[in-house]
Amino acid sequence: MEINKRSVIALFTVLICSLLVYFVVAGSLLDEPIIGTNITNNSNLSGTITLNVTNTSELWTVNGTNNNDIVNVTFFWMNVSNSSGGEPDGTYGYNTTIYNTTFNQTYFVNTSFDTTLLADGIYNITVFIANRSANGTYNVTNEDDHSGLNVGYNWTIISNVTIDNTAPGVVIYNVTNDPAGNYSFGAAGDLNFNTSDSTPQIGMSYNDTWSDIATCSLYIGSGELGLTDIVNTSTQVSFSEAVTFLQVDTTLDDGWYNVSVNCTDASSNIGQSSPVFNLTVDATLPSVSINNPSAGYVNFSAGENVTSPTGNYTFNTTVTDAFVGIANVTLRFDNDTWNSGTIGAITVTLDNDSGQDNYSTRFNISSLEEGFYTAYVIANDTFNNTNQTEFFYFIVDRTQPNVTVINISMNTSTGTPSIGINYNDSLSRSASCTVYLNGTIWNTTTINNGSDGSSGYNFTNATILTSGDYNVSANCTDGSGLIGSSWTGGSDHVMSIDTVLPNITFVYPFSEMNFSEVTNNVTFNISINDSSADVRFNLSYVSINFDNASSEGIGNPFNYSEGELVYDCDTLGCWYSISVNVSGLDEGEHTLRVYANDTLNNLNSTETLTFTVDRTGPNVTSGASSITSTTAIISAGVNESAGNCSIVSPATGLMGVTDESAQTWTYTVTGLTAATSYTATVNCTDPSGHYAKASYDFTTLAADAAAAAASGGSSGGSGGGVSANVVGEYAKEIWTSINAGETATVIVDNGAVGVTSVDFSTAETVWGAWVKVAKIDSPPSSVKTFTGKVYRNIEITKGVTLTDELLSNPVVNFKIAKAWLTENGLTQNNVALFRYANDDWIQLSTVVGEDDGTYIHFSATTPGFSYFVIGEKTGDAVVAPTGEAEASVGDDVTGATTESGDVTEETTGVSGWVWWLIVIIIIIAVVAIVVGMRNRNQ
Repeated sequence: MEINKRSVIALFTVLICSLLVYFVVAGSLLDEPIIGTNITNNSNLSGTITLNVTNTSELWTVNGTNNNDIVNVTFFWMNVSNSSGGEPDGTYGYNTTIYNTTFNQTYFVNTSFDTTLLADGIYNITVFIANRSANGTYNVTNEDDHSGLNVGYNWTIISNVTIDNTAPGVVIYNVTNDPAGNYSFGAAGDLNFNTSDSTPQIGMSYNDTWSDIATCSLYIGSGELGLTDIVNTSTQVSFSEAVTFLQVDTTLDDGWYNVSVNCTDASSNIGQSSPVFNLTVDATLPSVSINNPSAGYVNFSAGENVTSPTGNYTFNTTVTDAFVGIANVTLRFDNDTWNSGTIGAITVTLDNDSGQDNYSTRFNISSLEEGFYTAYVIANDTFNNTNQTEFFYFIVDRTQPNVTVINISMNTSTGTPSIGINYNDSLSRSASCTVYLNGTIWNTTTINNGSDGSSGYNFTNATILTSGDYNVSANCTDGSGLIGSSWTGGSDHVMSIDTVLPNITFVYPFSEMNFSEVTNNVTFNISINDSSADVRFNLSYVSINFDNASSEGIGNPFNYSEGELVYDCDTLGCWYSISVNVSGLDEGEHTLRVYANDTLNNLNSTETLTFTVDRTGPNVTSGASSITSTTAIISAGVNESAGNCSIVSPATGLMGVTDESAQTWTYTVTGLTAATSYTATVNCTDPSGHYAKASYDFTTLAADAAAAAASGGSSGGSGGGVSANVVGEYAKEIWTSINAGETATVIVDNGAVGVTSVDFSTAETVWGAWVKVAKIDSPPSSVKTFTGKVYRNIEITKGVTLTDELLSNPVVNFKIAKAWLTENGLTQNNVALFRYANDDWIQLSTVVGEDDGTYIHFSATTPGFSYFVIGEKTGDAVVAPTGEAEASVGDDVTGATTESGDVTEETTGVSGWVWWLIVIIIIIAVVAIVVGMRNRNQ
């Protein structure tokens, strides 16, 4: 392997060396001699040049001997051109011989040569080179006889060499005289040119016999530019072009300049334009100032704003130029509607006043057509710089504007009407217009011209106009002071205003009538008229709407349109009637509304008539309160406004209104017998004549109980009403009213009942409500038997005004004797309150309360009233209050806690075993690794 590598390296080294030897040994090719200084075919020469010959060939052989010593060189110039234009002369020759007179000058010979010795023309050059052999001498003169030398010869021919020692001719012809590039040739010998172009182009030409192309440069001097400042350099110019334009590359200020052009031909001969010509530059516009009119706008009209409506008008302006003179000043009008022969042309030449800078002209205003004009001042200086930026406007207006009232048939029901005015004028864009009502100014506003297709302008005024007829007129004053009026003197511009609503009167029936006992038709008669004394318009539409007690959510409303009504009209108004069967209407309070609209859309819909339809008697409840051994207050509650209520028993008389809004009536009965049962009967009649009775049983107190009650008083009711609390195995409360959200309570004083109180509230205000809590021996047979141990059977009932929908958050508070719990082997956690609903006993959520030593108190929420059982719990444990409940149910809680502790301990054991298992696995793994490593080492 090593032997192979060394062989390759050696082989590669030999190859490289061979190549180097080849490149060195192979050497170069044979070279021809190098002749002259850039003398090649088709070259151009002038002035003194250097002629030299250098031989670089090492292998030049003469007579079979390698030698390169040059003896002499001869240049033979043959003129092949003919200045006369004929065939080349061919006879003119000129020899130049260079002798090698320097010792050992073997590679080159040279000498200088003045080309002016030759005539300008085109030459072919033959170069003869004499080279000595090895046995020749080194020094040779032109007298030496070469016959004795071993001399070799060689020659080279160079063709079409141009000898040109004559400078080209340069002539400047013209210059652009404005920025648009317009120019004109100057006259022969004219050395002065003018231009308004600050970067002009200079027109020039050049001529040369022997060079077709020259490079020319433009020179401008004077002012900030020096006499030899180049403003355009190295522009190639062809002799074949008549004129070539050289661009001035520098922006020239206004002023006077000297201009020249230099051109260099192909033989480096330089020609210059002569003499230098003069250039005047003025690129500044004349200054124009209008003296009359002094304002930029003039109105030549026949109205109030008159400047000069007729006759001649003199225009005057001042025109100056800081550098050159003013050539002419003209006034050009952009409106060509001239009367023939007046001014005669659109452009008017202004006269120069006494050679000063003021220029003026006069033109006749009366000869001008109506219209808008723009007059431009055009000022030209002698260099054709034009200023036409100054101008003024004027108008010629002799015609009044056209004014019309757009809505001339103006019947309106508003006291602030909108009156449309249209103003047209061909020359005024706007005008000041005034609207008159009955000859008095109503509004003045500047409005725009409507001749552009606009629909005019609507005038308004915040002042409210009264009903009546108004003559409307308007006039407008245009910008020229010309006034146009809409008024023609007639009565065709009349505006009628009626802001009065139709008057509605109910003839029969009268409001608040009651049709409860009516079983047939009632005719409703209505009178409608327009009470405006100035303007009267016919009624356009009348309709009657019956709401059919829909405001109380009862019936559906209905309408009678005008076609269904019976009516008759005269000059004073109209009478409308409709017959309605009130027995077919829904019960409730009805509202009749009349809609009367006149032809100006004055709508009266505010008049209403109310009446009542009632076919249902009142709902009456009765009760007793403040019961003593001899007296009681008897109350009546009614579900609607009652006409009156009276007591029938145990006394007779008209009851008094205790609370009219609550519809509660009371009557105090005296002379009762102690410890005697009575039935209180009341009779109430509503405003429609319907009546209803209600009875209530109560027992007067014994004499001693009455005395005790007198010392302790009795419980009250909610809402400031009358309450009744009857001592016994039941308790009943009657409330005059229970306000929405207010808590009402029935207190049961008899502990044998089991229930101590019932609390509830209502979603809205309730009148005449009552609730009764009673202990019963057992529920009715229709009620499913309770299977657990029963402490008490309870029935809780309520009045009809206290519906289930109104009842909110009822709570039953009760107590159980501790002795009963002990006898039945129960604890406080084994009892609950049950409610009968949906054919089953439902266990209510029961909360344990206080222990007063004899009773344990409880509370339970219930969704409503029904039959109840206080008894043995059959389901979930009751909810105990904080603290006491924990003590009462300590065993259960302890059991739970113990169970939880067992679980915790078991979980701990499992966790320890797992950790040991993990440790063992890790140890086994470590041992296995160690053993494995030892075995590997062995």
